[in-house]
Amino acid sequence: MDSFNPLEEVNVKGRDFVAKTDHEGSFLLNKFNMDSLTFTHIRYKTVTIALSQLLKDRSVTLASKDNMLETVTINTGYQKINQRISSGAVDKIDLQRSRDVYGSNIFQKLEGNSPILFDKTGDSKRSMTIRGLSSINNTNLPLIVLDNFPYEGDPNWINPEDIDDITILKDAAASAIWGTRAGNGVIVITTKKGKYNSPNRVTIAGGVQIQEKPDLYSLNRISSSGVVDLENFLFEKGRYDNQNSFNMPYFSPVVEHLIAIRDGIGDRKDHEQAIANYRKLDVRDDYSKYMYRTAVNQYHNLSIEGGSRNLRYQFSARMDNNTGTLDEKLKKNLIRTFIEIELHPKIRLSTDLQYVDNKFQEGRTAYSPSNGRPYLMLADKDGNPIRQAKNRVGYLDTVGQGLLNDWFEYPLIEYKKKHSILASNMVLANVTADIKLLKGLNLQGNYGFQFVSTRDKQRYDEDSYMVRNLINSYAMVDYAKRTVTSAIPTGGILDQSDQIQKTHNVRFGVNYEKRWRGLLFTALLGTEWRQSNAESAQYRFYGFDPDTYTVSKVDYRNPYTHFIDKSTIYVPYLDNKSLKINRSRSQYANASVSYNGRYVLTGSVRRDASNLFGVKTNERWQPLWSIGYKWNLSEERFFKIAWIDALSLRGSYGISGNVDQSRSAITTIRYTSPDRYTNLPQAIISQYSNPDLRWEKNTIWNTGIDFSFISGKINGSLDYYKKWGTDLFGRYPVDYTAIPNKGVLRNIAAMKGNGVDLKLNGNIPFGNRVFFTPQLMINFNTDKVTDYYYEGNYAYEFLSYGTSVTGQVGYPVYSILAYKWNGLDANGNPVGELDGQRSIDYPNIKLQDKSVLEYKGTVVPRYSGYFNPGMSLGNVDVSASFLYKLGHVLRRTPVGYNELVAMGGLGDGSGDFDRRWKVSGDESKTDIPSFIYPVDTERSSFYQSSSVLVEDASHVRLQNLSVGYKFRINKIVSGRLFCNATNLGIIWRKNNKGIDPDYLSQFRPKKQISLGINLTYN
Repeated sequence: MDSFNPLEEVNVKGRDFVAKTDHEGSFLLNKFNMDSLTFTHIRYKTVTIALSQLLKDRSVTLASKDNMLETVTINTGYQKINQRISSGAVDKIDLQRSRDVYGSNIFQKLEGNSPILFDKTGDSKRSMTIRGLSSINNTNLPLIVLDNFPYEGDPNWINPEDIDDITILKDAAASAIWGTRAGNGVIVITTKKGKYNSPNRVTIAGGVQIQEKPDLYSLNRISSSGVVDLENFLFEKGRYDNQNSFNMPYFSPVVEHLIAIRDGIGDRKDHEQAIANYRKLDVRDDYSKYMYRTAVNQYHNLSIEGGSRNLRYQFSARMDNNTGTLDEKLKKNLIRTFIEIELHPKIRLSTDLQYVDNKFQEGRTAYSPSNGRPYLMLADKDGNPIRQAKNRVGYLDTVGQGLLNDWFEYPLIEYKKKHSILASNMVLANVTADIKLLKGLNLQGNYGFQFVSTRDKQRYDEDSYMVRNLINSYAMVDYAKRTVTSAIPTGGILDQSDQIQKTHNVRFGVNYEKRWRGLLFTALLGTEWRQSNAESAQYRFYGFDPDTYTVSKVDYRNPYTHFIDKSTIYVPYLDNKSLKINRSRSQYANASVSYNGRYVLTGSVRRDASNLFGVKTNERWQPLWSIGYKWNLSEERFFKIAWIDALSLRGSYGISGNVDQSRSAITTIRYTSPDRYTNLPQAIISQYSNPDLRWEKNTIWNTGIDFSFISGKINGSLDYYKKWGTDLFGRYPVDYTAIPNKGVLRNIAAMKGNGVDLKLNGNIPFGNRVFFTPQLMINFNTDKVTDYYYEGNYAYEFLSYGTSVTGQVGYPVYSILAYKWNGLDANGNPVGELDGQRSIDYPNIKLQDKSVLEYKGTVVPRYSGYFNPGMSLGNVDVSASFLYKLGHVLRRTPVGYNELVAMGGLGDGSGDFDRRWKVSGDESKTDIPSFIYPVDTERSSFYQSSSVLVEDASHVRLQNLSVGYKFRINKIVSGRLFCNATNLGIIWRKNNKGIDPDYLSQFRPKKQISLGINLTYN
């Protein structure tokens, strides 16, 4: 066999013995009067092995010759295909290059080691993409397949140490077999299974990772002094004059001092000094001191594998114990066992069981830049908690005449009174039976079951601010009798949500392989059924006692009066329950024919049906297909270019799909809590009848080459592709008198895209012990909306910040359209353009035609990839990973004057208030408008939607550095030590504002240092 598959046509020679292996890599050994046997093949290195060793191992592995491409098997999740006869665009991940990268899940190891583009801006629809976008309003996430079935669990629950192979299916020929779920690409993960006729192998691995506290000062936040200046200005303008409002609004300490100065209360100098002191405070200092810490993560993994003549097995157990920067705890235990038994030479049965126990406990309170004045500290100089209020301090000090609970919040210790635990369990079971019916004909049956249970419990102590505030808000005080009653009972509050998901997969398939006079014909035919049940429930319990586990009853039906503002309120009701059932059925066929391993034709067809789409039976089925070819040009007799070891041309065309399992073609209703006044059941329409709704379609055309040069020193692939998305979801207007909604989703949108993938691998020797092993990946991708219904007539209706779908024909799906910027005038006003002239007539600027808007670019990188240089020097190897994203833009977060006035916009971007236009001449130094009061909303809106905020997002970052050392203790124990540093930061960026495009308006992650060891006994 080669590294993966049985190898045919191997010549076997010994003394007075000659044989050839068959298509199963087997031969009949009927003579034993020799010391050794020699195995030869035109594409592999010759191997001579002692007869005694062969009888013990019962297998021989041949290595490919230096001038040949290594034989690689592509696992599609349905079948294993020799890459030489595969016409699809696929990437096999080099797991060896990422083995030293510490990661609790496999995708942390794939960043910078795969064609997957990871987006960290917070858009869940494109957080992980392959070859760009394939949909407009639907998800663009690839399908994850684990051991032949779609994986519905948390990626963090896949043990990275169990992974044997990861294959990325990128074009239709490779992925169309997965039908309506393959439009965004497919990630096929195969776990370790052990090997037949293999001695026991025990591997122990472990590692520890340390991460620094986050940089809380990295965001562009207004300074404490700036807030004090703003509050002084607003006070002078009379914003805080209504100090006796019925709802007793909160006034900050600075405002309270200003009121005292105005009213002549206390010593003026003391008040002024107190205000001056606030200018010097920064709550981030307290958060860094009291809340954040260095994170420590660790894992331990045990793996045992092996096999005999008719048995192979693999067992693994992993434990993760992580403590985050907020002292949050994550404990994860993974157990997996795989066994395959050859019951008969023609029958194999295997079981794969996995159990996950995951527990996350929330830690301290995180710093929120927009939450409160920056000078409101957590603790005094002695470390005692400082109280904070939601209403005027003087009012809360006296309200209720001492009969109410303390109505102040103490952020320093509040986290100690909230107990949040998220507990999850998963059981994953796969059973496979493989029966050889005839020579070359196999019947395979698969059953997969996945059970996921999640319970989220959040318990608030009786003395927590959340409980005290609720009790006080619903309080009724009898001052004469000095008694208090409340609709909220004393005791804690427990919020609990439960989710259970059960997924069943059944698949039956027939594999056929036939060789005849240089022809190799393979075929796959099968059908599968799938059902997923997702059930959830949410509850709230009042008066909860954790010691006795008792609760109290409350009155949800009757109204109450809020103690402060006297508004009508009801007791918060959180009970909810839901059930979703998705069923699908598929039929598929795949075939390929090759001649002498040179000419290959492939094809696949599939049709999917689901209970989600189509009202009539004949409308529920979606046919999908693909065709492909491959020409192994270097194996032609006329091909005699010495420095080219291997060269293959391939191409494919096909249609796959995309599905949103939350959509349905029929009217669906969702029951809510009973009506407060009648206590009768009530429901809302969540989706309206849409009988024509169907799957989205993705058509892909791909052409590419695979190559190997200079005796295998350089190899790689180059692909060019085009994509067309049709029948995409888009909102379309309906008759409002018939359906009380602005529109429904229909298959009315379309888009297209194209791109280039280039992958290069090097293995360049410098002597016998030094090897330079660089890796380079270049991905180029563009997309454009070609059909979309968008209702609007004026420029302001077509503004786009890149955070949502643009929906404009001719532009990328996620692009930025902005007002033209003409700088600031002499008064600090932002200047736009009206009828081709400079203007500050903001109401009319926005009412122009959309053609006046500037297209600034797409927020999705057009170029992305990595360069990973590596060097091995004997037993030591060193590697690095450089990631780049180029050709895209970002919109920096602007200052919002309306939000600042309300003291609610103190987060990222608010720091521009300190750098705004202040005096004449500043227009040549800054592009931040002057602050005027009252705030001109139209003026602010123009600035926040102008092109001056758009920056080039191109950048290159050093993702990680690794050093490893291989050693051997004795003949049976080997090991490896490694050290890795991750999140090492940007080494080049195009923008000059110091913005990290990957972490816009987020804290930049600090570097992580990890150490680990791997010991193997066999």
